[in-house]
Amino acid sequence: TEAISIYTRVQETLNFSVEGDEAGNGATSVGAGCDPLTADGALTMGDSNDALAFDQAYYAKSYFRLATNSTNGTSIFYAGKTLQSGANDIDAIGTTRATSSPGSEQFGLAFDLTDNLNGNVGLSGQLTPETAYSNNTIGYAFDGSNPTEPKLLAQSLGVVGCDTGAVEYIANIGTDTPSGIYTTKLNYIASPTY
Repeated sequence: TEAISIYTRVQETLNFSVEGDEAGNGATSVGAGCDPLTADGALTMGDSNDALAFDQAYYAKSYFRLATNSTNGTSIFYAGKTLQSGANDIDAIGTTRATSSPGSEQFGLAFDLTDNLNGNVGLSGQLTPETAYSNNTIGYAFDGSNPTEPKLLAQSLGVVGCDTGAVEYIANIGTDTPSGIYTTKLNYIASPTY
């Protein structure tokens, strides 16, 4: 009797992409193989002139998509500042979840677990959102401290076959919010543990 020995391995993989939903038509379809998101990352918030008003809340949405064979889990982080115009900014909601309050300065984000455009429902269950960001119908949060330090948004405990996260942003202003053009740039980071 003779034996045949076979050797092979499975390489670590991580596919991560983001896109904005400026057109309001949902995330790029996953296709047959967890296709990456391909739309632009730019978003506007406000009325038809992209202006905020103190008596109304304004929203925008983006998506991220993750597929990884990391058996020890993966974490999704965000990093960035609140909306700013020169030296002025719109207050970050903070690390504790809060509901929308038009008339008060607020900038925050949360997962939209009801988003079902193109068959993507917030998160499919392979990733678990951090409590403060878990559901936009309950409230929003945004950690504005140390904008270069990544803040944990969601994580998995194992392999993620394909998961799409729908993230909704909220902006409210007060009657005394200084005029200006307010912008921010948020970076999303996927960090697997192999």
